Amino acid sequence: MKSSISTKGKNRISVNNPVQSLFFILFFLRSSTTIYSDVAPMQYQGFTLSPYQNDTIQMKAEKVDMYWGKPCKVIAVFELINPTSMPIDMKIGFPTNLSSMKYSRQEQADSINRIYDFIFNLNGQNLVETDIPERVISSKVEYWYGWTCRLKPKSNIITLTYNVRTNSSYAADWQRNLHYVLYTGKFWNGAIEKAEVAIHFPEAISKEQILKETSPSGYNLGDSCINWTFTSFKPTVKSNIHLRLIDFNTYLTMNKFKRILKDSSIDNKSKIEAALFYASLVTVKGINFTAPAEFDTGYYKNEILPSLSPSEKNVFLSTYTLLEYGKIWFPYHDDRYRNFMEDENVQHTIKQALERIGYFRNVEYSEFYPFIDIANRLFREVVAKDPRNADAWKAYIENDYLLDIEGCNPCKGACAGRGPIGEGQKMLVKEAYSHCSSDPAIKLWYDFVTPENAILPDTIGQIEKREKIYISIQKNEGGWANYPLSSEELDAFKRKYTVSKGNYLVINSNAIDNNAKNDIVAILYRDKFYHFKLCRDLQKLK
Repeated sequence: MKSSISTKGKNRISVNNPVQSLFFILFFLRSSTTIYSDVAPMQYQGFTLSPYQNDTIQMKAEKVDMYWGKPCKVIAVFELINPTSMPIDMKIGFPTNLSSMKYSRQEQADSINRIYDFIFNLNGQNLVETDIPERVISSKVEYWYGWTCRLKPKSNIITLTYNVRTNSSYAADWQRNLHYVLYTGKFWNGAIEKAEVAIHFPEAISKEQILKETSPSGYNLGDSCINWTFTSFKPTVKSNIHLRLIDFNTYLTMNKFKRILKDSSIDNKSKIEAALFYASLVTVKGINFTAPAEFDTGYYKNEILPSLSPSEKNVFLSTYTLLEYGKIWFPYHDDRYRNFMEDENVQHTIKQALERIGYFRNVEYSEFYPFIDIANRLFREVVAKDPRNADAWKAYIENDYLLDIEGCNPCKGACAGRGPIGEGQKMLVKEAYSHCSSDPAIKLWYDFVTPENAILPDTIGQIEKREKIYISIQKNEGGWANYPLSSEELDAFKRKYTVSKGNYLVINSNAIDNNAKNDIVAILYRDKFYHFKLCRDLQKLK
């Protein structure tokens, strides 16, 4: 198969004509979004369209070479067969940035990989795009490129080149993901006789870098290349290429620390550096961000529910529901949504039950737990050997949100629910305080994990009455967050606070019993007053 690749420039013309016959292959690098589960390309709007198809043209062969870099460069060569004795005029379309996700503009922009610098060459001649429509259907945005082509009898060679910016996976920025969709080749007549997809890297790649999610199986791995070959096949969804790997810089650092940790004479400083590195590999927001939003139905029914106590089962059944498409999901369309996202007891019950069952270790965070175990072991070794090492304790505490399902670090925005942190981190902080009580940062953490010792603030933010009563709590950077209060909770504040002319709660000299104080403290913990205070106080120390 010969290719003819030109570097001449091109103009873009936007039209509204429908794509009459589609050839589309989507090169997609999964981006970082707020969705919890992986988003596969076949779920995007472009794959549900039913365009007019020309039943005559066959895609005989394709050869795709992708060159890893910033950006990635793609060179794809296709051989199309026109079996008739006459030229055939047709539209060939290429969907690029397809999104069916309903997020904010910024989130949607972050979820889309920009594919650009197209060069479309048909039988040695560069063609200018005739279609670049942008259609909006129920908040779903589609971006298309299209070319008007005349396919001569017998063999036609199309060479398509373009660039694409790379992105990382949702959970961890050191995991790189690349999708190349072969499935849409089914729209051509007959089977594809041969398809080759190769990804070339600028340096040698190790087998250990290729993560288990890479599919389909049966790929070949060379010194600096991974490739797939298909023969006489009609593409299906399972034909789509999904490469998932450890990025090169992270892999080099992993190997460096593997060598260091093999040295029996390694010092505590190096152990802490290694512990921080492995903790950083866990997830972007830590494993405690919130209880899982969804479960596989079979796992939920066969593994989770039979392992729950009666009280735990009630919480799960009142929190999750079965959706029409077969997933177990939290009920985001009813009043229980806030209960699921913000209620400390609901979050605690769900997380502790799943931790006991082994769900986090074996299912949701299975790829991260080896790093969690290494980091925990290294931190423990250091503080066991040198219990008065305040820096080691602080590093352990500040990064516990990456290692503990109910860990917390308010300065990282990583605190589950709106309540105090979990028992594991409380014990960790108290242990650190028992050895390093004179360290001001550890003292601040200790005050935070012991609500019974909390001091009521002199002033709390404004009270606002709308359809509900809201209290404003000052955040870390001087901003404010609004939280709803019940009338009973406002009455609790009024036992110790006076509402000023500016609607601020100002402490007064009235006596207050411990029960009333504890009620106020509990509200302030729930609404993150002490979380924000801890972060501000820690930042002042630095």
